[in-house]
Amino acid sequence: MNYYLGAYHLLKLKPLDFGKFKGQKVLTGSRCLNESYFDAWSLSWTEDGMKNLSEPKKEFNITDAQIKEIQQWSDIKFNDKHLGWINTFNDIETLREYKIRFFDNITDFEIIGIYFPENSIQGFIDEFEPQTEKTGEIGILDCLKKKSPERIENEELIGYDLIGMEFSGEYHSFHCYDNADEMINKFGLTLNERGLLNEFDNKQDLLEYANNPDNGLPFVPWYLVKVKTIKAHNNV
Repeated sequence: MNYYLGAYHLLKLKPLDFGKFKGQKVLTGSRCLNESYFDAWSLSWTEDGMKNLSEPKKEFNITDAQIKEIQQWSDIKFNDKHLGWINTFNDIETLREYKIRFFDNITDFEIIGIYFPENSIQGFIDEFEPQTEKTGEIGILDCLKKKSPERIENEELIGYDLIGMEFSGEYHSFHCYDNADEMINKFGLTLNERGLLNEFDNKQDLLEYANNPDNGLPFVPWYLVKVKTIKAHNNV
């Protein structure tokens, strides 16, 4: 099965504050659980970018002047489709530039790429294609349309994340809900030290379970994605 890039994320991981896995940091791009160094506040025209800057200033120890520089750069890159809504990078080169330009001295970060199996891409496009001219494409949709193949060099497969996509461009991880342990036990799954699912055989069964709203997950489309890290942080 071929896999294609859905997004790169530049993340600051946070320990889970609930559930059986409380205290663990999970390598997921879900904004429910982790902070993103590129987010809505990084764009000048968003409500967060205009009004809600106290949180990123505190979280990332940045000033008003630095935020203005970030927004000026990000607005251009977003319009050129190198950045996506809501916290996605469409290519690793743009992520590297953003990291070096604005957060060169940070050490508390993770870089991940999420990859979708080929057999899920057309369904994703059909589900999230904007229905009006006034609605923009979410970042993952824009990236999947490019069909960038899975990179082998300098990327390491860490595990699988089960993600539920919102039409806003945000996504949830299976860790966002208290029934994560129930699914793990039901399908005989194992988690690795990064909180992700190890390789397993019954992927379609898990997807059917997750996409059945009777089983307790939100009624949004759920996808199983590969999560990979950049091997050499010193190259970023």
